[in-house]
Amino acid sequence: MYCLDLNGNPVWKFPAKNMIAAWPPAYYKETIYFGSWDRNLYAVGVDGRLKWKVQFKEAVMCPFLWDEKLYFSCWDNNIYCADANTGKILWKFEIRIPLVSDRWFQTRQSLTVTSHYAELLSNN
Repeated sequence: MYCLDLNGNPVWKFPAKNMIAAWPPAYYKETIYFGSWDRNLYAVGVDGRLKWKVQFKEAVMCPFLWDEKLYFSCWDNNIYCADANTGKILWKFEIRIPLVSDRWFQTRQSLTVTSHYAELLSNN
């Protein structure tokens, strides 16, 4: 991941060990959140320093931020919810196939995600 100033000059670079899965990354309280094919969910400060990371068994897709929680899918066939401040996993939900999506939608009481495999999942 690269940070550039408004003139296109490099400010910092964060070295994930594989392709970053961020379409786009989540941003909250001076922190950038993104998943990677190196099997990690990252929280990086706007200064480019790692705040925390959580490792999984498979690649981690882009997170969606809602109410100080990160919702994201992983190629281990699960959707996860993590605390945005600490990275602590709060719950996981098993799905049939890996979810590759950047389309998360929130309502007052539910969270819905669409997948490239023509499924619609909702927690309501």
